[in-house]
Amino acid sequence: MGKEERMEMVLQLLHESELALPPGVIFRNLKSRGATFERRTLGNYLDELQDEGLVIKVDPDELEKGNIVEIDTDETGYYILTTEGEERLE
Repeated sequence: MGKEERMEMVLQLLHESELALPPGVIFRNLKSRGATFERRTLGNYLDELQDEGLVIKVDPDELEKGNIVEIDTDETGYYILTTEGEERLE
């Protein structure tokens, strides 16, 4: 399985869950689906997907208030699929 297929797995998980998820939860769910990459690699994929505009990282505190507030990659947060990410899966 190549890098593009692995990144597609990340997008597919976020699409199917329809949830904002922290990296640890994404990683555990991908592992249960047969992913063979490591946690650090997932972080790299999420950074790349965010750079491409396919996912965004959101503030978990604001999410509890019902607000979607995008944050920087170096902050702790949850990931959600963007409209562009949805379109890529189609």
